[in-house]
Parts: sequence; C-alpha cells; structure tokens
Amino acid sequence: MANTSKGWAAIYRSIQECWVWNDKPFSKGQAWIDLIITANHEDVIKTIKGRPHRFEKGTVSMSQRKLADRWGWSRAKVIRFMHDLETTGMIEKQTMDYTIINLVNWDKFQVERTKKKTTDETTDETTDETTDETLNNNYTTIINKYNKSEEPTLPELKPYKHQTGKYNNVYLTNEEAAKLMKEYPDECQKVIEKLSEYISITGKKYENHYAVIVKWIREDKERAKQVSSQKKSQNGAYQGRQYTEEDYIRMEREALGIT
Repeated sequence: MANTSKGWAAIYRSIQECWVWNDKPFSKGQAWIDLIITANHEDVIKTIKGRPHRFEKGTVSMSQRKLADRWGWSRAKVIRFMHDLETTGMIEKQTMDYTIINLVNWDKFQVERTKKKTTDETTDETTDETTDETLNNNYTTIINKYNKSEEPTLPELKPYKHQTGKYNNVYLTNEEAAKLMKEYPDECQKVIEKLSEYISITGKKYENHYAVIVKWIREDKERAKQVSSQKKSQNGAYQGRQYTEEDYIRMEREALGIT
C-alpha cells in the first residue's frame, strides 16, 4: 500500500487540533490518515478496566463507538470501513475486551530520512531525502564494525501476542489463535479458560501457552476415548448371553412357582 517512490510529506499530530481537520463527517481517506497519526509511535503500557496491557508501536486501541464519535460516522459505517481495511491487508484487528487495530505498514510511513536543506531564490523549504549514498555508507559502516566478510545477524522480531482468557493471562499470536479455531473449534475456548483460571490460581508460568493448550486438548480427547472404550467393554459383558423364547417362558414359570 505504501508507495515510497512518489515521495512523502510529514504531518504533525497537532493537525488533529485544527478546525479544518475536525470538520465532520470525515472522508475515508481522512479517517485512514487519522488512524496513522493516532497510532502508538512506541511500545506503551495502558490501563484498561483496571488492568495494565501492552500495546506495540503502530497499534490503535480505541473502541468502534469512540471512532464513530471521532469521525462523525455511524457505528455501522465504522464496522464496514474496518472490514474493508482488513480485507485489503491494510490493518489486522483483534477484538477481546477491547479492540486492537494493528496498522500493517505503519513502519513504512515512519521511515527515518536524512534531512537535506535546499535553498531557492523564490522559496524557503526544507526537503527530507534519503540518498543511495547515505544508505550505502551506513551499510558499509555496519559491515566493517561486525565482520568484514559477513553481514551482521539482526535479531529476529517475535510476533506480537495478544492477551486472552478470563483473566487476560493467556498469550497467543494471531496465527496460533487461528490454528486453534481451525483444528479444535469445539474445545479451544474451553481449554483457554481452563488454562487462564489455572495460571491465576497457581501462579504457574509457561513458556508457550499454545503448546500447553494443544497438549491439554489431546489429553482430554485421549481420556474421553478410554472412558468410552471401558463403557463399551462393560456393556458387552452384560450383553454376552442371548436368551431364547423358551428361556423367557422357563424364567416366568419359575418366578410364579410353576414347575
């Protein structure tokens, strides 16, 4: 979506205080820009319903009702707009006790550029430019610092994990949550709540909550299978003898004392 070849323009967040900006209703383009400049510019901790939550940079934590008031839209229009942005890959949305909107290409809108001042007789402007020479020099400096023959190994970014469960203490990535819903649609939510309650009571910590949930689901299935097998075995023992009509007549005569 972000086409940097056409250049870019810096917009200060203070534009949101301007009377021109606050003329409602917003256009879709204005609403999209509003999300970009409203997004967290760094990782932050916010308190929601008395509990602290971590939000990464490039995310917006705001309810659909607040967005509707902010843009002068109906809530239904906000929902349709969010769906369109998600469908086109511009955002990823996670809804729990609150809504997290992750702007997929947010970092591309915030690329740090080297500043180069240019002077013209008829204008006094400052243009931000990134030159190939600057990038090459920076790259060469990094190579020489670490290893002249090999490129430096950059740290791998871990995918963002969302808080879920009754006590918001179970952490799953979007990919992990999708796998659970696909592979265990009938069991996953129940086991997530079970894990959330267990962690809250015992204080136990797990390195990978997704792996624990899958393990517990499989163990529950195996136990259910064993119980079902035992019941079938017991029923078979009771049903082992087949009675004929003569057997029933004989048992009835014996019950009545007729020999």
